[in-house]
Amino acid sequence: MKLETSGGKTFDIKVICTSLRSHNKVLIELEDSRALEDIAKDFDGIETMRTYEVEGIYQMYEGFSKLVGLQRMDSNTVRLTLERVMQNE
Repeated sequence: MKLETSGGKTFDIKVICTSLRSHNKVLIELEDSRALEDIAKDFDGIETMRTYEVEGIYQMYEGFSKLVGLQRMDSNTVRLTLERVMQNE
């Protein structure tokens, strides 16, 4: 599956899902061997994301602009947690 950010970056991702406890968080898993700091720069502060498997058919995620978690799961898999920031914050 592809994930495209409002920052103009596109990633191949394994998983994207909202948190069961809070719909204000989204979890993304992707393979990326870059330094965590470089990955964080690509996701922190974005305004929108969209995922698609077929071009033209996508799911939009808006407001998940605060990176609150980033960890390397194995040699290349990275898990990110983004939190929705409300307009008045």
